[in-house]
Amino acid sequence: MRIAIAGATGRVGRHVADVAKERGHEVVPMSRATGVDVITGAGLAEALTGVDDVAAGRPAPYLIFQAMEATGVRDVRRVLVAGDTTRDLQAGCNAGVAAVVGVLTGGQDAAALGAEQHTHILPSVADLPALVARL
Repeated sequence: MRIAIAGATGRVGRHVADVAKERGHEVVPMSRATGVDVITGAGLAEALTGVDDVAAGRPAPYLIFQAMEATGVRDVRRVLVAGDTTRDLQAGCNAGVAAVVGVLTGGQDAAALGAEQHTHILPSVADLPALVARL
C-alpha cells in the first residue's frame, strides 16, 4: 500500500514512516523538507497522486484531496465541502476549497458550526442544490 504521512521527516513522523516501511508499505513523506507544505498546499497534489490511504483524517485536508484526485478535479477553487461536524468544516478550510458549508441536519447545532470558519450554514443538506446553483 502507498501511504502519505504528514510530517514524515519530523521527530514523531519519521518513526511512523519507519514502521510503515518495515510493514512493507511504500511511504510518501509529506513535509516542507520534501517540498510538501500541508498549510499552503504546495506540492500536495503531486504527493497524493497514487496514494492508497492518508495518514490523517479530518480535520486534515487529505481525504478531500484524495476525492479530488479520484474525480479528476485539480483546482480547489472548484470544490465545495459540506458537512455536519466542526471537523468537516475544518477539513474544508484546511484544504482551501471555495465553499465550506455547514448543514444543520446532523449532530451539531448552529452555534457549534458557526464558531468554525465557513462560507455558509444551511438548515438542511436538502438546501445544497440551490446553493450550488447560486455559486
